[in-house]
Amino acid sequence: MTSLILINPHAAGGRARRLMHPIQAWSQALPSQSEQPQILAPETIEAARYVLSELPPHTRVVVVGGDGTLNQMLPALLQGSHQVGLVPYGSGNDGARAWGLHSLSWQQALAHALTARSSPIDLGWLNWQTRLSIIFIPVWPWALTHQ
Repeated sequence: MTSLILINPHAAGGRARRLMHPIQAWSQALPSQSEQPQILAPETIEAARYVLSELPPHTRVVVVGGDGTLNQMLPALLQGSHQVGLVPYGSGNDGARAWGLHSLSWQQALAHALTARSSPIDLGWLNWQTRLSIIFIPVWPWALTHQ
């Protein structure tokens, strides 16, 4: 299966751009029997969406960025029926927290995103645009009163 690592160079205030070379070095160190993922860092949303539109269907796409990056790429990811992995590198990372990825290093998250079995997630439609929504309900008041 083909894999693409799609880095948003503007994520985390531009700090994600600095991951390009470390990710390239990390992927080159993969075992020789592993297929080398393609690694791209398009400068614009439009360029990233175009890259996604040119991929074969069902490509595994690992997004390096945060919730905003994932939401911007979601329509093109759905259009291609791609499998999606996330390396959390944004400012909020609510999605990463919901999926249990927030405590992983980028190396651990990347290894997981490239090799883990995919599973479906729920998506919502709002104003005719696809959005990934992470909803957290604070439970600590309940926990304090129900010991």
